[in-house]
Amino acid sequence: MKTNITKEIEMKFVDFLYDKKYELSVQECSVAGGRYGIVDILSYHGKRQGNGRGKPRTRTVTWRCYEIKVSKADFYSKHKLTFVGDYNYFVVPLELYTIIEKDIPKGIGCYVYDGFDFRVAKKASKQKMTISESQMNHDFLVSSSRNARRWMRAKYIER
Repeated sequence: MKTNITKEIEMKFVDFLYDKKYELSVQECSVAGGRYGIVDILSYHGKRQGNGRGKPRTRTVTWRCYEIKVSKADFYSKHKLTFVGDYNYFVVPLELYTIIEKDIPKGIGCYVYDGFDFRVAKKASKQKMTISESQMNHDFLVSSSRNARRWMRAKYIER
């Protein structure tokens, strides 16, 4: 069961990713059929890239995984952290960051939520993805389809 602050951060962070970072995202994405766990937010950023005159453009894709933690107990729990992206981040309230900042693993970044907006408190470093690009694409599409079905059900059936 999600707390109200978790729901608030999740909703506002998805908007932040789309509006400010130009990233598409899905929530609660099961990675590789659940073998790697469920990432709170998985984002896709495709940057167009030219390949020289007369050659078709390609798209460089960056995958980011975000784990939302809202309490000290949540951060230190034994729940699996699904950090399988090129860049991986925690998203936490400002008060929690002051408590956990020294315990954030090397290479993992952190976004801080102050009640209004998000800022990077710690930058993530690029990591080698542990699963294939095609698997990430598949998982992203499956979660997007699930979200679309939920939206349609809420809009048309559960009035």
